[in-house]
Amino acid sequence: MPESRLELVDGHLIADAGGRFLLDTGSPVSFTTTGRANWGGRDHDLPTSALGLDAAELSHLVGEPLDGLIGGDLLGIHPFTIDLERSVYRVDEAGPDRGTTGLPIRLVLGVPLATLELDGAPTQTCIDTGAKLSYLEASRLDGREAVDETDDFYPGYGTFRTPVYDIALRIADSELTMRAGSLPEALSGMLGMLDITAILGTGLFVHFPVVTFDYPAGRLMLGHGSPAPPAS
Repeated sequence: MPESRLELVDGHLIADAGGRFLLDTGSPVSFTTTGRANWGGRDHDLPTSALGLDAAELSHLVGEPLDGLIGGDLLGIHPFTIDLERSVYRVDEAGPDRGTTGLPIRLVLGVPLATLELDGAPTQTCIDTGAKLSYLEASRLDGREAVDETDDFYPGYGTFRTPVYDIALRIADSELTMRAGSLPEALSGMLGMLDITAILGTGLFVHFPVVTFDYPAGRLMLGHGSPAPPAS
């Protein structure tokens, strides 16, 4: 499948899919102001709003002009690879496992969840490419010293300000540091109904710039560099 352009703008993945779309694994549904998007080489008819958002409001929240959002209803059709080293994505069959770290996922309402080790504790985590910042429930952050603070938003919840902390993250054999905000109480309650206590946002790509999301196989393949081009 041909490659398409992808940008990381202020922590937000913006994909060329017949327009400028937020690529958001944390959303179960897609929408577009035109009622159509091209994903995987096919045009798909979509609603013009979802989750209380339309393209105009999403553009305001992200701070970039957007035509809509690509969510789980399209992302789950085929494996897709995000390659931020080359600023492209492609939708195709999953590539070889060589040079990658496998991360099992399960889908809940079309959103990928994984059990990650945060500060040494197994934690049910949403893998959310729509989030510029990762998050952890507030009770896990008690007594820590914040290293920063920032403004953010969450669909269905709105905008908020959060302190930012450095959290130890382990994925397979990789030990990393994740910058994480504190989940607001109401948002934590919403996610807690699905036993989710953390969100891993686009900070994932700082450590793994090439990631294949293979929803049909229930896994992510995390790569440290671009795969070799296919033989001619």
